[in-house]
Amino acid sequence: MAFVDVGRPLETLSVPLAVKWAELETLRVDLFAAIQKSPSNDKLRTSHLATTRLQVAIERELRMTPSMALTLRDGDLDPVIQVMQLRASNGE
Repeated sequence: MAFVDVGRPLETLSVPLAVKWAELETLRVDLFAAIQKSPSNDKLRTSHLATTRLQVAIERELRMTPSMALTLRDGDLDPVIQVMQLRASNGE
């Protein structure tokens, strides 16, 4: 887990927010891929921007550093899977 790897375990109350971050990460990546196929689609670009802004707000709330966010995005394990494993370890 990237959250635990940096020496700061995720608080139980933050787990739902971390799940939302992972869901938004999946959506953001999908929107970016769609923009690559249709770069003139303003609706896709607007949705991608809104998703990114919400995700950044959640990162601030979780006290994620930029390097932690990059670790989650570039790691060998998908962020959604990481959060699901975290939920399982917290007994949810």
